[in-house]
Order: sequence, then structure tokens, then C-alpha cells
Amino acid sequence: MKEMTSWIEIEPSAGSKMIKAIDGKNYRGRKIRMNDAESGGGRR
Repeated sequence: MKEMTSWIEIEPSAGSKMIKAIDGKNYRGRKIRMNDAESGGGRR
């Protein structure tokens, strides 16, 4: 399995909204995992 990781920088005030909107969704048959790198990530 190939791991695919991307990092983006956004305004801190937009972080939780973006995570709620994207985390757990599917894109091209793959589940998206999105978290805050500053908080250590991890599953919710």
C-alpha cells in the first residue's frame, strides 16, 4: 500500500471547520483523514 500524505497551511480559525468538512469523506475511493498536525493528530 502506498502512503499519500499532504500538508497545507491555513488560518488557525479555519482549521476545525475544514477538518469537520473533510475528515472521513471519500475521494476517488479512498478515505480522507484530516487532522491538526499541531495537536498530534490521531483518530477521533
